[in-house]
Amino acid sequence: MLDLKKLKKQYGEFRLFEKRLDADAAEWRSWGQWRQRHAFASGAVVWDEQGRFLLVRHAPESPWAGKWGTPGGAAEMEESPEAAARREILEETGIEVEFLGLDRVNRYAIVHGDGMLRMEYVQFEARKSGGRLRAGGGVVKAKWFTAIPRGTLYREDFEALVLRGPRNL
Repeated sequence: MLDLKKLKKQYGEFRLFEKRLDADAAEWRSWGQWRQRHAFASGAVVWDEQGRFLLVRHAPESPWAGKWGTPGGAAEMEESPEAAARREILEETGIEVEFLGLDRVNRYAIVHGDGMLRMEYVQFEARKSGGRLRAGGGVVKAKWFTAIPRGTLYREDFEALVLRGPRNL
């Protein structure tokens, strides 16, 4: 589990959400295997100098095949939330980032029958600091947007940020 007190000390206030995901048997096995290898996941809403935000389209072999979402992914064991987000964003998009703040932490209860697994997702807000846009690392497309496309994954997790616009660019 993440040290929320440490995150609060480092970043100040952020939003914390408790969410439930009901899993079928195949999803349950997949999440169980994921949880054995990873402590949490991390990513960011990334802004460019024109005020656009970055989304990635997931590859066909992904559980989120063909869907748009914010760049990010699983943290390696002993990796910090910041390091995981920075690495995943670079792998998936070719973009280097500077963090503007911590937006939210989602705590998921993944449930199947009587079983429950916990998973956390840390979402930062960041701005592009370098790199060239390209797709990689399990995504088929990376693109800058001014509006959220239909069918975007976890839209509710970053819609307020997009409506507000970037801070401190």
